[in-house]
Amino acid sequence: LERALGASSSASRTSSMVRNESQYISPKILGREEEITSAIVGEVGVINIEQNICTVVDDAVAGHTSKALNGIRELLSLKEQPTKILAFSAQLRIALQAEALLREGSPEREVARKMGIHDFVIKKALTQIRRGGSQRMKWALQEIATIDAAIKKGQRDFLPAIETMLIQFGQME
Repeated sequence: LERALGASSSASRTSSMVRNESQYISPKILGREEEITSAIVGEVGVINIEQNICTVVDDAVAGHTSKALNGIRELLSLKEQPTKILAFSAQLRIALQAEALLREGSPEREVARKMGIHDFVIKKALTQIRRGGSQRMKWALQEIATIDAAIKKGQRDFLPAIETMLIQFGQME
């Protein structure tokens, strides 16, 4: 499988998703004597922008800036629009709101209910904010808004702007 997908970080993410979804692939290749190829993976695999963006945020908050940058480039190579990619700021908002509710004394399950979001999304968001820190996440949220406005006004190009932001985020402590 890894050979079919290649050795890039995006291939690693894709092969991980494929392993998780193997029950869907198995019927597709049952009875075939052939090796799993990228064409077969392409037939049964679905690109999930939300999952890819979540992975970019995970990589950024974990300090894996180059992996986060590769994730952004992968999304662009899949023809995702920069405005759609910048929508990952919603994930940062969720993390900040969930953290605020926790500070107010709400248990995690109650936070999910109050926000109308699944428990697993809240757990993921809280993990990200614990790793990334509230101040860094607030800075990133503000920076994304600034980048978005500048792109819409034609003052900045998406890729250099997001690369600069991710590099700065990675250097913050």
